[in-house]
Amino acid sequence: MTSKGVQPAADGGQACGIDVHLFVSLLRKRDIRQARALLEGRAISGEFEVGFFRALGGAVSAVESGQAFSPVWKLLENPPDGEFLGRLERDIQEHLSKPFISERERGYFTAWLSMIRSVRSS
Repeated sequence: MTSKGVQPAADGGQACGIDVHLFVSLLRKRDIRQARALLEGRAISGEFEVGFFRALGGAVSAVESGQAFSPVWKLLENPPDGEFLGRLERDIQEHLSKPFISERERGYFTAWLSMIRSVRSS
């Protein structure tokens, strides 16, 4: 469980008012404009959401700039690298289970977990 009772859906689904499935789908299509539009104008009510939206914004920026070294590309591969995503998901869950991480970090890693679960469930 994350801050304020926010928990990533088992399939990535809806989190912090964002349809993560739609967001990932837009990134896969390289529709940067629409992906950014999903993030714009959101009222951010705390550090958790700051981290969450920074992670999603970073994913958009990585695709937009073609940063091939970013792990976001592993989310966009067709088919996705299930082994890599499984390891990344376990690492993130382990990090989230630590008692002394900031709410911003918790939000950031929850966003990544939501994106990974979205890809793995599709």
